[in-house]
Amino acid sequence: MPDPEPPLPPRVGGFRVLARLGGGGRTYLAAAADGGRVVVKLTGPGETPGAAAAGAAAHPNLARVVVAGEEGGVRFLATEFVEGETLGAVVRAGGPLPPATAVGYAAQAAAGLAHLHDSGWAHGDVKPDNLLVTPFGDVKVIDLGLTTRADKPTADPTGFRGTPAFAAPEVLLGRGRPGRRADVFGLGATLFYLLAGRPPYPRASAAELVLWLLAGESRPQPRLPAGLPPALAGVLRRMLAPDPEARHADAGAARAALLAVTAGSPAG
Repeated sequence: MPDPEPPLPPRVGGFRVLARLGGGGRTYLAAAADGGRVVVKLTGPGETPGAAAAGAAAHPNLARVVVAGEEGGVRFLATEFVEGETLGAVVRAGGPLPPATAVGYAAQAAAGLAHLHDSGWAHGDVKPDNLLVTPFGDVKVIDLGLTTRADKPTADPTGFRGTPAFAAPEVLLGRGRPGRRADVFGLGATLFYLLAGRPPYPRASAAELVLWLLAGESRPQPRLPAGLPPALAGVLRRMLAPDPEARHADAGAARAALLAVTAGSPAG
């Protein structure tokens, strides 16, 4: 039997905790003093909610940061609560998306990530369950608890954090923290998931993926879903390139390539 989840804390950072969101016991739905709802994530010592202080999250395609702070030795990040479903949930419920729909969602996410990148930050955990689509079709990048300075992608002595199935090879191998190009890989892996209904690499855990990469299998790229337009296939291959230098430099460049696909222009 799995261990029982710990009891909910009554309050975090002045917010009244209402319910736990997801697994792990670190993310909560909470109520603000004015009655509005927020999402509060507890962040560890190796994580930084500093993107909020930099004002980097002020973008329509990023969940708005309410406050980042520390209380009783516990660091937390509070963001707006957004009505909608994650793209992971959408695909799990209904299967792969049509290419035009998938690319449109990915381009919206890239716009939010580009703002983060331009502000000097990387998200660090881009995946389908961190992209939320509203009832109006707007995409919001959520969960900014693993943001890191994009211009300092040095090795992380505290170990891997993120989601193995959507993490860039260099991050899994411990060769650096997630940076802009690692976010591009995560977005590419997410787009692959939207198109195929599965992650690009068939390994379940970080350990399995690392062993696979160390065995010299980092060069082969995943088999793309059949029937993709050639321009989209080319962009996706570049986003998923094992060598970070072969990828788009940042989310803005990836977004431009995705928009070129939707416009029918040559894309890179």
